[in-house]
Amino acid sequence: MLKKNEIYKANIVRSGMDGEGVAEIDGMVVFVPGAIVGECAYVRVLSVKKTFAYGRVEEIVTPSPHRRAPVCPVYKRCGGCDLSHADYGAQLEIKRAKITSALRRITACRGVEVEMVGSPDEYGYRNKISLPVREVDGRLRTGFFAPRSHRFVPHDGCPLHGEALNGLASRYLEAMSDMGLTAYDEETGKGYVRHLSVRELKHGFCVTVVVSSPDVEPINSLAGLIDSWDGRPVSLYANVNTRDTNVIFGDKFVRLQGNTPQGEMCGVKFELHPASFLQVNARLAERIFERINAELFATDYLVDAYSGIGITSNVFAPKVRKVYSVEIVPEAVENAKALAKANGNDKKIEYICGDCEVEIPKVIDRIRGKGTTSVFLDPPRKGCDEKTLTAVLSAKPDKIIYLSCNPATLARDLEILTAGGYHVDSVTGYDLFAQTKHVESLVCLTNQTN
Repeated sequence: MLKKNEIYKANIVRSGMDGEGVAEIDGMVVFVPGAIVGECAYVRVLSVKKTFAYGRVEEIVTPSPHRRAPVCPVYKRCGGCDLSHADYGAQLEIKRAKITSALRRITACRGVEVEMVGSPDEYGYRNKISLPVREVDGRLRTGFFAPRSHRFVPHDGCPLHGEALNGLASRYLEAMSDMGLTAYDEETGKGYVRHLSVRELKHGFCVTVVVSSPDVEPINSLAGLIDSWDGRPVSLYANVNTRDTNVIFGDKFVRLQGNTPQGEMCGVKFELHPASFLQVNARLAERIFERINAELFATDYLVDAYSGIGITSNVFAPKVRKVYSVEIVPEAVENAKALAKANGNDKKIEYICGDCEVEIPKVIDRIRGKGTTSVFLDPPRKGCDEKTLTAVLSAKPDKIIYLSCNPATLARDLEILTAGGYHVDSVTGYDLFAQTKHVESLVCLTNQTN
């Protein structure tokens, strides 16, 4: 029986779902963050459960040829970059194994080879940062919270963010410190500045300062501080968040400088609200959508589920006869209509406000027999609602294209879809989040019952 705090010599035999090394010590599985398959290490056991344990590397006895020194000075304390101790080729293999392991229990997926597509940029790929602000040695600092805690780790230049984002954030932080603004303290509820969020788009930057008071006049004093950065205009917002919460944004946004930020994806131009979702690795995200467009070469009609403000619907519109864009949030649907008109796609996209589980069968019933149909699913991390999957299966589209940010919920949903008569044609992992444990998966399925 393993003992807590004891040190054991162990071989790392495989990777876990979070990219950590996995050892087997005295017949028990031990998860060891920071270890690489093939290494031998001295491991201190930190906690012991009924069937597994957690450990920490004390010393690497035989290092992997794929081990490298992380470029970030706070790598061990921050915990955001889980895989920076491995070279990039090894990171891709870890993520391929993560997807493969998740799909292994599904009979229909066991023979499917997982392809991995790496990020064009290992570092500097993120187009958005949202950082807590704290006071350190009398100055405002941004940083991160250590894993599974609210222990603040100061850091002003994350390598994932790139020079433009880091530089712009530092400039605003310096200005707020010079103004004497205070940082919010979660324990006391006192202080003013909670978070600093900066987003980089093709046609500009968007800076949002999250404050704990309805009074945004101090942030208004920053208007005009920086009109442009890296040759692109800067928009400035204040966001009011007075709640006792770890959620970054409150409900109220006040634009203090510039126009609504302008973005572009695969030729589709759009306005982006500071709180709106957009893939953080834009260059690789475009490759994903180019691949989906290639998969749609024989599709007449596409149902875009969870379509949000309609960016993907506009990306796909030139490839098909018509897109049916389904979204439950009325405000998003109205924004999507304006987006389609601005991009000249308003005749090719029909917007439907409602639940996917209700609307998908209705749409496919309307177009059944008129041509080939595909459904695009891009759900949040929790995956698709079972009712939505049931609705998709009842509608019997010719093809389903599923984009997932969580291999575990992807596997759960694919089990339902394959049992319902769909064949998995391909599974491709995209490393949208290089240096971290996260991975995006694109799965293409065809109907075998029609």
